[in-house]
Amino acid sequence: MILKIAVPLILICSVSQAQQITPSVINATGNSAAILNTTIEWNVGESVTSTMQASNGVSITSGQLQPFQTIVGVEEIREEDVVMFPVPAMNELNIAVGEQIDFIRLFDATGRLVIEERPITNPIQLDLSMLSAGVYQVVLYHSNQQKLFSKSISKVN
Repeated sequence: MILKIAVPLILICSVSQAQQITPSVINATGNSAAILNTTIEWNVGESVTSTMQASNGVSITSGQLQPFQTIVGVEEIREEDVVMFPVPAMNELNIAVGEQIDFIRLFDATGRLVIEERPITNPIQLDLSMLSAGVYQVVLYHSNQQKLFSKSISKVN
């Protein structure tokens, strides 16, 4: 039992003495602490990270914390730019959208794909006559599979 604790402790102490640690990330939702030449950085909701810098200037960061992030994507369509009628729907659902939509998918309450349409005209008419009553999720996409809009609708008999 003592060996299980002593060996890792000796290894950690010898490693921390051989490396120089410096804080590398300014983080508004976390903090950093320096203990025995070792700096630990953490972020709310992410794992603990540590950055070690060698005497030759090479830095090694261990963990998931990143100094910045870049968001790339397509903005979703605003809800006021999409008109769906009638809601609740019976046999058909009409969808009018202010911009080009490449395809529509309709999912049931379990997440199963029940309808996929590639509309050409605007407004779009979805035939719901073969579906049972329930709640469905309508999702509008661009051709590159990027989701633009999602809304729940009800179908009644």
